[in-house]
Amino acid sequence: MKGKILLGIGLAVGYVAGSAAGRRRYEQIKSKAEAAWNQPQVQKAVHNAENFVAEKAPIVQEKLADAAKAAPGVIKDAAAKVRGTADDVADKAEDVAGDVADKTEELAGKAADKADELSDKAAAKADDVADDVKAKTSSSSS
Repeated sequence: MKGKILLGIGLAVGYVAGSAAGRRRYEQIKSKAEAAWNQPQVQKAVHNAENFVAEKAPIVQEKLADAAKAAPGVIKDAAAKVRGTADDVADKAEDVAGDVADKTEELAGKAADKADELSDKAAAKADDVADDVKAKTSSSSS
């Protein structure tokens, strides 16, 4: 507890001593900055900068106005390009879908033909087996 009290007293003394010295240093810096600001060379540079900004402001304003006027056209052109690209993609997708549908129909036709062929072969084989069974049953019964 004694250590905390001593720490508090030390901080208070440091704050008071530091703030007085800090205030004096602040006043020194402030007075030097004011003296520098009031120098004729600095004021001339400030005046030149103000004149430059005043001279260039209308040009900057005009360029900004031109850019603002052009913006809708630029956006419209970009939108048209995007729309054109989207239309191209949609057309290509439609073409691909048509190609897939045609190929699917072709393959379905081939599969149906193959199924008919296999069905005919199976029927013929079944007929052959039935004939063999008949022949064997006829010859065994005789």
